[in-house]
Amino acid sequence: MNNLAVDRSIQFVTDFAVPGPIVADRRAIKQITLNLVSNALKFTPLGGRIRIRTEMTGDIARLTVEDTGIGIPAEALAQLGRPFVQVENQMTRKHPGSGLGLAIARSLTELHGGTMRIESQEGVGTTVIIDMPRIASPTHTADPLRLRNAIPPLSVKEANIAPAALATRPARSIH
Repeated sequence: MNNLAVDRSIQFVTDFAVPGPIVADRRAIKQITLNLVSNALKFTPLGGRIRIRTEMTGDIARLTVEDTGIGIPAEALAQLGRPFVQVENQMTRKHPGSGLGLAIARSLTELHGGTMRIESQEGVGTTVIIDMPRIASPTHTADPLRLRNAIPPLSVKEANIAPAALATRPARSIH
């Protein structure tokens, strides 16, 4: 992903400010982040900017991905996040996809007891906000330990690593 951003002169801005670990499924967090950043890259024109940030408010961890992309028409916002839904316009025809990225991100977020919100303005860009409890509530009782991988806090040095590299970092377990 980082190569695509460099090739298209897209600036990545990161601000990781979660002071402590969260308890969540590491693979799910990675997939949510990958889907949101991939969409941002897909719809951000040459020379654009993508900002990825995390923050903690009380017991809620927030992941925000915002871009200076093409934006989404207001009437289409309610449809996004449903399986196989894509906004039909000139840009989506140039950039085909399955329409599953946001639906998967929303489902994984909700499985963790969280919410996903999309704000957008055509021609200005899109912001996707994921709010999730610091300690995710498992919703799948057949596998109650599947959400027990901790995401360790990021150091200032790590914040300079490409987002894809951060997602592959091994998790530490909380006992």
